Amino acid sequence: MPKHHSLLQFRVAAAGLAALLLAGPAHAGPAPQVSGFQAFLFNSKTGTLSPDVLAANTALGNVPAGDYASVSTLVVVRIDIGKDMPVPDAAQLRLVASEAGAATRGKAATRIVLDRTAKIGPVGPDGATHIGFWLTGTGCRTITLKATLLTGKSSSASSTVLPFACYE
Repeated sequence: MPKHHSLLQFRVAAAGLAALLLAGPAHAGPAPQVSGFQAFLFNSKTGTLSPDVLAANTALGNVPAGDYASVSTLVVVRIDIGKDMPVPDAAQLRLVASEAGAATRGKAATRIVLDRTAKIGPVGPDGATHIGFWLTGTGCRTITLKATLLTGKSSSASSTVLPFACYE
């Protein structure tokens, strides 16, 4: 076989391999993202969870002494990975829950209720996975929830508010 023919075959093979490597995975879809929150009040008297207070726009005034008798909340964060898509390697979800307090010297006080990072679990047939976080000492002050999906290459963040209040 002539030398120039072997060189041509090598160049064609190398170009094909480079094209495959640059194209990325064949199953590349939309980037995973934080797509929603749910919050369930834990009833201290009955040991049961309330319906999702975020979906129902439930009034959250005087929660510790009210019908829900709650001082803790289960927060569930939904992550859309995509149907038939693998969970990205090292993907994690960080939830920061901060409580707004009374202003002192003209500056609002903020307390971190929870700052936790969790590994992403198995994905359901709809392409979503859910991660639960337990908040304690809730019920009288507004809590801001910020969930950040960390995938190593990019991040997706979403926020919502639990508008707790007590009228004393």
